[in-house]
Amino acid sequence: MAQTHGNYIALFSTRRPYKMNKHLRFEKHQVAGYNIGFDISPDGRTVASGSANGKVYFFNYSNGRVLRESSIFHAPLIQPCTDVKFHPVLPSHVAVSTWNGLIVILK
Repeated sequence: MAQTHGNYIALFSTRRPYKMNKHLRFEKHQVAGYNIGFDISPDGRTVASGSANGKVYFFNYSNGRVLRESSIFHAPLIQPCTDVKFHPVLPSHVAVSTWNGLIVILK
């Protein structure tokens, strides 16, 4: 998987030649030139991505649909959410880092 500047996360095959899966992509979040990170849940069913619009998006891994989105910031104080990480033991807990250095724990 790879985050793109086209505002989507692309999925690639694991065997040569490495090809992008054109039918499954995770999109709706915004990259806007920032180094936006993503993570896969420990059970492999959910993909979480930060976004330049101050939200965190959770996607279903099998079909790419948005499961939910969580706002970290509200206008006019919107800061990009630059990275997300699932807790390895408590998958319902997600750590989110922001452009201004804030770390938020979502439950």
